[in-house]
Amino acid sequence: METKQVIEKAARDAYGRLLSYLAVNWRDLQAVEDAIGDAFLAALETWPKVGVPDKPESWLITVVRRRLIDRARRTRISESALPTLLAMSEDAQLLTSSSALPLRTND
Repeated sequence: METKQVIEKAARDAYGRLLSYLAVNWRDLQAVEDAIGDAFLAALETWPKVGVPDKPESWLITVVRRRLIDRARRTRISESALPTLLAMSEDAQLLTSSSALPLRTND
């Protein structure tokens, strides 16, 4: 069977199981659907080069989990960095506006 056919079969056979299993664990259906789509895209890019794994569904679930973990990390970092970035932006604006004021000269 061709690689593309194996991926199509995996999509038909495993999509529902992947979605239900991961949606229960992650509780974010949109993120899970996005990660599953990314996993199938990765399969389309990777499997023709390196071959189809022995357990395609296990490979897909591993990729999906990694995508979800990466997304959670990015979100956590973004949320923690936002207050600092806003404070830095305000400081920069204050410095810019104070340096734009004309200097007083003693006439």
